[in-house]
Amino acid sequence: MKETAHRFRLMTDDVSGIALWDAKATEELENQLPISGELRQRVKTWVNDYTETIGGVHRWWGAVELREHDRRGYQLSLDLQAALGPEYRIEYVFETSELRREIQQSKRPE
Repeated sequence: MKETAHRFRLMTDDVSGIALWDAKATEELENQLPISGELRQRVKTWVNDYTETIGGVHRWWGAVELREHDRRGYQLSLDLQAALGPEYRIEYVFETSELRREIQQSKRPE
């Protein structure tokens, strides 16, 4: 099997404002990827929403809001993967253990 050429993690970081990370993670990678402007804006909005939980307008977010943000991020990772195709691998890093368990359980064969 051919190794995936480009691997990225989609995750939140408390203060960097960077959503997509590779081995270097020195800039906003979504600006370099061949994705639509709409998808690029969704990535930026998603990470900025989280950054605003650190003393910003979303500082009041509790467990419910963080789970919903995590759910949006997971869906965003699926949308990025679909847009980029098999030459890219998008790995989502869950923010909440609850959503991680929910997704893992949904993937188990019945």
